[in-house]
Amino acid sequence: MSNRKTHTQVGFAAGIASSLFYQASSQPVGESKIDWLEVFSCGLVGAAIAQLPDRLEPATNPNHRGFFHSITAAALVSMARSSSRNKDYPRTVKIHANAAAFGYLSHLVLDSQTPAGIEWI
Repeated sequence: MSNRKTHTQVGFAAGIASSLFYQASSQPVGESKIDWLEVFSCGLVGAAIAQLPDRLEPATNPNHRGFFHSITAAALVSMARSSSRNKDYPRTVKIHANAAAFGYLSHLVLDSQTPAGIEWI
């Protein structure tokens, strides 16, 4: 069963991974310059946002999971992440929005592996 510590650690890793992927995919071929401060800050964003579903729907009982722990919420987060990539937002906003989405989705993936699972709606 995933607890706060696990969600934080996996969210941190998801934020880092999303940053590294984003940086690698946005650079010209053959260039491998990594902004490590940005990687770390994305890890912090991922860790913080990975706790959001349980902050919005506290685990007061085994059936505490509602909308913010649902497939629908995952779809909305994914759609928001996709649309932010196509806007004229500054690069730092895009990369941190990406890390936030990956952090949130990491929470739902972990919770989907528990006996209670996650809701469809």
